[in-house]
Parts: sequence; structure tokens; C-alpha cells
Amino acid sequence: MGQFFKYHFNPVILGYDRIEISRKEKYKFLFKIISAMSLFFCLIYVIFQLQLYRRTEQLKSLLKEDYAMIIQNMQKLDKIYLRMEQNNQMFANAFYDIEVFPVNVLIAGSGGKEFTRELDHLEFNKLAKKLDVQIEYFTMRLEIQKMAYQKYIQSIYQKIRKVQWMPLLNPVQEKKVIVGSPFGLRKHPILRFSRQHEGIDIEAEHGSNVYASGSGKVLKAEYEKGFGNHIIIDHGYSYTSVYAHLSKIIVKKGQKVDRSEKIGCVGNSGLSTNAHLHFEIRVNHFPVNPQFYLFENIAPEDYRNFVEKFEKDFNRLTFSK
Repeated sequence: MGQFFKYHFNPVILGYDRIEISRKEKYKFLFKIISAMSLFFCLIYVIFQLQLYRRTEQLKSLLKEDYAMIIQNMQKLDKIYLRMEQNNQMFANAFYDIEVFPVNVLIAGSGGKEFTRELDHLEFNKLAKKLDVQIEYFTMRLEIQKMAYQKYIQSIYQKIRKVQWMPLLNPVQEKKVIVGSPFGLRKHPILRFSRQHEGIDIEAEHGSNVYASGSGKVLKAEYEKGFGNHIIIDHGYSYTSVYAHLSKIIVKKGQKVDRSEKIGCVGNSGLSTNAHLHFEIRVNHFPVNPQFYLFENIAPEDYRNFVEKFEKDFNRLTFSK
């Protein structure tokens, strides 16, 4: 270590005397410098940490406010999801007789309110984890709703296909079904004894168009003694329909036909007293009253327009999901 000196003013000689500093004083001097510098840097560090802490607390406060707002929005979404899920289930049960998912899965609770109450007591990392759990929960519910929605679409499509093939359209008249002889027990007009009438006789002029009441495949298109010229269409789903006493048949056995497609003309062939259409609907080969099935106030052209519009709407619903 180099030598250190200090100077003292001497009034006798009017000058400065050089006095050598002892080793102890040297160390004391260095210690004071180092202590002062350490104190200075410690002060700067404390000021920096205080500023950092203040900024961190402000950030945490802002984040908590943002998280609280997110949770409030989640709670609103939770209520919307709950109503939507309940309505979807009621819709499925009421209209389609299906339960896509168990009710306890569709309307599971969220726990969002508990999270709101805990906000003020959570550390930052715990808060983030809690929010992550909430987001994961809502993601799961969205996936469940997506799967349920896809199931609904599939079920609706199957129901639409079934309704499309069922014999529901008035096969003769443009608007209203005029029944000359109803379904049930009656006295036969030619044979003159009572027996079950397994269909209805629809009044129509000779040569009037006869339309397929539902889409399907022609099982029979031929003449026989009782029915005369007649057509039997298999609609699938255990439904068949019969069109008898025709004057003309314009379809063939094995041919596929669409609902509202022309298949023949009204006539008086077979065991019949005047021009009319004998129309039957059979379920599992058992005759049922057609009047329980037919829509009277829709013409074939109206039906075709309705189908075109519905298919456009349904495709838009399906592909926009």
C-alpha cells in the first residue's frame, strides 16, 4: 500500500508541515469511503425496489380488476349456457324424443361465484391458475355443446328424412281432401254386405292427376280384379301407401318416386261404381286411417316450393356451425 500524508499549517514558518498518516488512520479512512459508497448503493437499491414494488402492486390491482371483469362475464355466459342447455334438452325431448347427453352433464355447475369471492385473497399465481381452470371448464362446456349441436343436426336430419318419405301429401286434390267414403266398417256398394273399408275414397274427376303422397319405391304397379289399376309404394320406416281404381299408371315396379311426383290418373277400374281414388296408408302392413296423416291445405306445387326453401335454410344452418 502506498504512503499517505496529510498537511498541517505551521504559523511559525507560514507553511505546511507534512505529517505521515499511520496505518490505523489509513484503514479508518478507507473504511469510511467504502461505508459511504455502500450506503449510497443500498439507498439506490431500496429506492429501485420500492418503485418496482409499487409498480407491481399497481399491475396486480389492474389485473385483479380485469380478472374480476372476466369472471363476471363468465358468470353471465354461464347463465346463458345454462338456459341454452336446458332449452336444448327440452327441445330434444319435446320434438325429437331424444336425450343427446344426460341432463346432469349438460347443466353442470360452474363455480364462478366462488371464484369471485376468493379474488381478494388469492396470490397472483393462484389467481392465474384459478382463471385457467375456469377457462378450461368453459372450453369443455363449449365442446359438449358442439357435440350436442351436431347430434341435434343429425337427429333433425333423420327426422326430416323420415317425414319426407312418410305418406302425408294429399294425393289428388289441389287443396282439400273430399272423402266420399271414410275409413272403417261400411256396406260395400257393389257386394252389398258390410266389411272393413281399409282406406278412404277421395272424390275426384276422371283423369285427375294422382301424386305420390310420400317419397319411396314402387312395389306394385299393375291391374287386379278388386283394386283395378293400382300402385303400392314402400316409403320405408314401415310405411306403405295404396292408390287404387286408377285409369292410368305412369310408373313401373321398382321405380323410385318423390313426394308430389305424378304417378297416375283417377279412374273407375276394378270393383268400383264411379271415378274416385281409393287411398290407403299401412303401417307394418296394418291399415290405418289416412285422414290422421294427410295435410289437406297444401298442394303439390306448394310442397315443392316449401322443400326447396327448407333445404336452403337447413344447409345454411348445417354449414354455418
